[in-house]
Amino acid sequence: MLTLIDTLTENPYLNDNTTISTTLSTLNATLNIMDVLVSSNTTNSTTLATALNEASNIISNSLNQIQKLDCGLSSNFSGQALNSSFELLQQLSEISLKGANSTNATSIFSTTAFLMFSGIFNSSQLNDMTINASDNSPQLQLGSIQDIQNLPSYVAMTYIYLKQDPTSCQDTPATNFSIQFQDARTWQPVTISTSVQVIYPASIFKNIKCDGGCPQSFDLGGNVKCVCLDIGFFDIKNQLGRMYQNSNFRLVTLSSIAGVF
Repeated sequence: MLTLIDTLTENPYLNDNTTISTTLSTLNATLNIMDVLVSSNTTNSTTLATALNEASNIISNSLNQIQKLDCGLSSNFSGQALNSSFELLQQLSEISLKGANSTNATSIFSTTAFLMFSGIFNSSQLNDMTINASDNSPQLQLGSIQDIQNLPSYVAMTYIYLKQDPTSCQDTPATNFSIQFQDARTWQPVTISTSVQVIYPASIFKNIKCDGGCPQSFDLGGNVKCVCLDIGFFDIKNQLGRMYQNSNFRLVTLSSIAGVF
């Protein structure tokens, strides 16, 4: 079924909003079933990996459709579909890590629309951790973790990078990403208090400007370096809020509509 949906949603110009709604709701139900199977240890690892890859392609197709048909996020529907896509990505990450059934599990999904790296780490490993999911995405260097003694023993980390900014109609690499931490036992969100250094490879990213008031500099290789005091700026809720603030839909107000006439 997932293979069929993947095939049917590959071309964004052959689909519409109804297709996205049906696709995302079907995928949500499917991932819920997969989560139950993984939690009860009644799934084959090879079959699970194949299904998760198909699911990642479907999410990618939906993100591509949003980008192609409504770049700039001009409608409320596109914003909601983007939110749903991020929720599905988080589900996908959790299921892949649960399926590995290991305290040092890692997974990576790379599609035409996004790159997602996730893993389970001992809380002490988060100190000064380097996250380099690919040569074409922002690279992170965490600082020292504050109150590390209050963290759970094992923390699940998920890094999501959309390869194109949904709020832009320019065909240039996106600069923003999101990162989330969870208790690897309960899968509840965990707040990590630390600084983060973000490095943008100069070969990929041009004309970078650091967000969130982060000081900007260059490393020895000429790559832009943003040093942010609070990694919380890059959590999923903050990044989705930033996308809304930068979207065209935010500009659709009664006064702007009246201005047209």
